[in-house]
Amino acid sequence: MMKRIIILLLLPLLLFCKRGETKKAEGEKDMVIRQPAVAGMWYPAGRDTLFEFVEGFLAQAHPKDVVGSIRAIISPHAGFVFSGPVAAYGYKLLENQKASYRGKTFVIMGPSHYIAFSGVSVFAEGAYRTPLGDIPIDEERAHKIIDSSPLIDYKPSMHKKEHSIESQLPFLQVALGSDFKIVPVLFGSAGMQEIEAVYKAILPFANDTDVIFIASSDLSHYHTYNECNRKDSLLAEILESGDIDRMLRSLESREVEMCGYTAVLALMKLAASAGWNNPVVLDRANSGDVQYGDSSRVVGYLSAVYTAGNGDNKKETGKPFLNITDKQKEYLLNLARRSISYYLKTGEMISIEPPEDKILKKELAVFVTLNKKGQLRGCIGQMVAQEALYKAVIDMSVSAATHDYRFPPVKLEELDDINIEISILTPLEPVSSWEDIVLGRDGVYIRKGYRSGVFLPQVADETGWTKEEFLSQLCYQKAGLPPDCYKDPDIEIHTFRVVKFHEKE
Repeated sequence: MMKRIIILLLLPLLLFCKRGETKKAEGEKDMVIRQPAVAGMWYPAGRDTLFEFVEGFLAQAHPKDVVGSIRAIISPHAGFVFSGPVAAYGYKLLENQKASYRGKTFVIMGPSHYIAFSGVSVFAEGAYRTPLGDIPIDEERAHKIIDSSPLIDYKPSMHKKEHSIESQLPFLQVALGSDFKIVPVLFGSAGMQEIEAVYKAILPFANDTDVIFIASSDLSHYHTYNECNRKDSLLAEILESGDIDRMLRSLESREVEMCGYTAVLALMKLAASAGWNNPVVLDRANSGDVQYGDSSRVVGYLSAVYTAGNGDNKKETGKPFLNITDKQKEYLLNLARRSISYYLKTGEMISIEPPEDKILKKELAVFVTLNKKGQLRGCIGQMVAQEALYKAVIDMSVSAATHDYRFPPVKLEELDDINIEISILTPLEPVSSWEDIVLGRDGVYIRKGYRSGVFLPQVADETGWTKEEFLSQLCYQKAGLPPDCYKDPDIEIHTFRVVKFHEKE
């Protein structure tokens, strides 16, 4: 039996979001229980086997910590042997706090691959069935969504063969048990009208803590392994920025791809209106990463989560370019303080034995910022790596304390009141337009002729400036250029990101 299940799971069609022919189903009113369509193909048909299969994926998932309560998940929907390891990341977060998420309603949005139809179909009555049991529909909320727009209707036969919504259900059932309801929302037409209609329909539930949203989508299709990685990496970056316009432009130009882009765009609009934290990409891979995958023609997968409250994930999104441990941070902060203190006492730079830690000896660009009672007291750094990290911290710490022309040199007696912050920079990356800058994530360096200026990413958070205000101040205050210089086609604009840490609040 197990051999048969594995053979079925390895069918090539499991990889792809394949669009079928238009078909009109009969007997819609009789379809109260929606039967599983891809059991035995996308995933095992046996109850116990399916449970163990999904449980294994969840056990292997180790998502990063996120702040706030979960409001939405983006999850793939291919055959479980291919996309299951990635999908598990989002559902693992729910499982880790299952007591908080049981009893909720999950509005699950996905694209139709097999039946072309106009508008959007909400399965509004009865239940969805999987080998793990029946999941009741939240009929009250389903009908509210339907009643919100003539583009949204109850067409149960449109759901009959579709896998994009069904693929999410076994993960919910294993993670949470049976105590939850769903509202399946299936996109037929793929236009902005339908996206806008669904966005407006679900907006009343945006801050309803009893409702959580799921957007079902795979990423790029049928490219080589490397091309898929390139496209999907860009998509992940745009998603985490929350930049809806850039996502639309990139989809239209085919720079990025998503078969469930309607669901994801509706979710992005909802998140922006609701003021949720920026999304965090938990995991990303493609079908070429598994044992049975063909790296010459792959499909991309991503798991991401939106949260609300208790801070903003945007500062910690994605994989950091440098993993700095707490021990390394403590060493560098202590070294910065010792360096300033020694210089103020002796007028000479401190001399130390090189550390054994390879990271501390790596050449990296550094900024050191001094704050006194919440006010800036000095900030100097390097835009380009020039020396080992530990040496750069020594040099920039002393420079920030004594050579920032905006402030008088720090005195020894005020050092106890100063909080030291260290920012380690990624290499500079040119951008073609100021509109591509993500506020709060990107540091920005501008240059025209002999004039230049830089703002660290945290300046945006500390000031509350808009992107235009941030760039205008950078042009005028830091570079001595006209406030709108960032719009000048001859201006050079580079961005960078930082790993930032400090001594105390």
